[in-house]
Amino acid sequence: MLLEIINPGSVRLQMRPESRANAYAIMGLGSTLLGSYALERAIAYFGITGDSVGGIAFGGTGICLFVVAVAHFYMAIGYRFGCLDAVEGSLESATLKAGVEVVAKAVKIRFLRRPDARNSISEQGTRYIFFIGNGRPWVCPESRFLMG
Repeated sequence: MLLEIINPGSVRLQMRPESRANAYAIMGLGSTLLGSYALERAIAYFGITGDSVGGIAFGGTGICLFVVAVAHFYMAIGYRFGCLDAVEGSLESATLKAGVEVVAKAVKIRFLRRPDARNSISEQGTRYIFFIGNGRPWVCPESRFLMG
């Protein structure tokens, strides 16, 4: 099931990590396709009409969309393969745990993002934190992040 009903009396739904991985992968694919189209249009503008303004606009848009695609694919990898149960310690030296086993120790967290921060749907459900540690994407429930 892609969505989980949090409160049967309301319409609040919660996405699971696997569903989020699929959603981010689809957004990455969409960004890649739109970026490819924009770059193709930039080449057409430069080649056929010699219009540098249109070529620069489409080229810049295509490059930006490729950067967005990389970010979405990176988040999809985090939600698919980097799902943790708990993160303990501090931002400078964290211990990452999946189940009862320690995945990594003394990890420095370099980037932190709360995708559910302004999402009212997730108020009663599990909110996730996406972060990068040791160059790898990770995801942890907010309630179990940097505890103890």
